[in-house]
Amino acid sequence: MGEVHGALQPLARLGADRHPKGRPPQRRGTAGDDIYRDADIYGYDLDTGEERVICDARGSQVNPDISGFWVVWTDCRRGADDSDIYGCNLETREGLAVCRDPGKQMNPLLPAD
Repeated sequence: MGEVHGALQPLARLGADRHPKGRPPQRRGTAGDDIYRDADIYGYDLDTGEERVICDARGSQVNPDISGFWVVWTDCRRGADDSDIYGCNLETREGLAVCRDPGKQMNPLLPAD
């Protein structure tokens, strides 16, 4: 999973998209992108003010959820009609495919920390 980068502080300490208010990482793309074209998952470290890429694989990564050191998201690197669930442990920097079953896998949820 070469597209998942860096270790951040525990997810409970992350904000979103330059908004240090404890919200989860959010999608980011360029203006005019539709949701399944080129959005990525970023995190914001509230202690250092540093923004980090969590996943910038091809296609879109959207609908993140967080708990503890884990973030999961809907990943459309294989296309919008064949979306998967991917995740990343920010403590170990390890990314993984959680579910790559045929068809659309969407909107993952983690238990509250």
